[in-house]
Amino acid sequence: MNGAVQTVCHIITKLELGGAQQNTLFTLSHLDASRFRAVLITGEPGMLDQEAEALPGVDFHQVLTMVRPLRPWRDLRALVSLTLLLRTLKPAIVHTHSSKAGVLGRLAAWFAGVPIIIHTIHGFGLTPHQHPLIRHALLAVERIVARVTTRFFAVSEASRCQGVHLRLFPADRCAVIRSGVDLAAFRQGLQEAGYREGQNAAIEYRWANDQYDRLPALAAELVHRQVAVIAVIGGLLPALAAKAATTRIPIVFATSGDPVQLGLVASLAKPGGNLTGATTLNVQVVSKRLELLHEMVPTATIIALLVNPTNPAYAEGLSRDVQAAARALALQIHVLHASTERDFETVFATLVQLRAGALVIGPDTFFTARSEQLAALTVRHAVPTIYQNREFAAAGGLMSYGGSFPDLYRQAGVYTGRILKGAKPSDLPVVQSTKVELFINLRTAKMLGLTIPLPLLGRADEVIE
Repeated sequence: MNGAVQTVCHIITKLELGGAQQNTLFTLSHLDASRFRAVLITGEPGMLDQEAEALPGVDFHQVLTMVRPLRPWRDLRALVSLTLLLRTLKPAIVHTHSSKAGVLGRLAAWFAGVPIIIHTIHGFGLTPHQHPLIRHALLAVERIVARVTTRFFAVSEASRCQGVHLRLFPADRCAVIRSGVDLAAFRQGLQEAGYREGQNAAIEYRWANDQYDRLPALAAELVHRQVAVIAVIGGLLPALAAKAATTRIPIVFATSGDPVQLGLVASLAKPGGNLTGATTLNVQVVSKRLELLHEMVPTATIIALLVNPTNPAYAEGLSRDVQAAARALALQIHVLHASTERDFETVFATLVQLRAGALVIGPDTFFTARSEQLAALTVRHAVPTIYQNREFAAAGGLMSYGGSFPDLYRQAGVYTGRILKGAKPSDLPVVQSTKVELFINLRTAKMLGLTIPLPLLGRADEVIE
């Protein structure tokens, strides 16, 4: 490529509220405008369309014939429209997301002569419950478009391995880049406090990528750089690492547990020291998740709880709370552990051995970063499962119930902005976000042969179809 500004097109089927969609918007908003012209192409209308249209410096296009369901004639029209649009835009790079846009977008890019075609795997549109002919046809199409793909990215190691197993690409053509937290909500909070990244505030990002032993060094690096505030929105362990690294620099945390019990602050009303932040009810409502799952699957008397043993402050308390709730419901609970992606297959094999009828996933940032992967596994193994965030249900998981992560991260952004204006952490009481949301995936319920009780259906904040 020469030194001229290059056009980069991202293509995604629908901008609903999910991890793949938010990651796409984050990527677009952080392209270097001096080197790249950012373009977003989407299909049917979604919840994040207005946010996408408001992104500064991003050209937004919609191809309304591109929809999620398999519609051969409509898909053909979408392919033609995409090809014509790309020939007009003349991008140097096309980057596709999701199954439908991944196929149509890459084919259109190839027909339009785009030199670099990239696809990010957020999951596969292949399930064991599809008719064999449909599954084989979809797999054949995936293998065809894989031939014109320059490079693959996967949001989990399991997705990369599945792609290799399906013979879509050799292992060296796919890199793993994991999903992160909802930075858009954090930046929104910053803006509410009067700060905008790139204008009157600069953000230095640090990621441990699940290597918890790196946290002390990352925190020490930020302290050495003498940043004005350390905002920790990755859960408990990063917050503890930041607290251990400095007593001088203000720290704003966002966590699901009780920050007093976890040793972050002296009290909620008067945090003391250099830490304050926001907390949500995701840990406290884990027993409620068990009740909701029991209401959805009353025939399941053996239920498993999945926790991360490398986060004992959460795992031990969760196990006690769920065991107590299970006794009240006359249910048998088995606690399973996973701290790496390799553990997931063992977990689901153990579910079969235990004859567990359902699964509760305990709140943990390791699991949250793999919501789509876990949802795909629960669908593949036909296990009714409940977790804490909407992305899990949107990706195919049966149910989600918990505090609002966007609200949590937005509040952390607000507090970060207030501290930048001169407020002291010790004067800012810890905010308790009490908003909880219930999401139910109707399609998954039907696939599992479940009838959603009307009272449960009525309490749902959203039924995903």
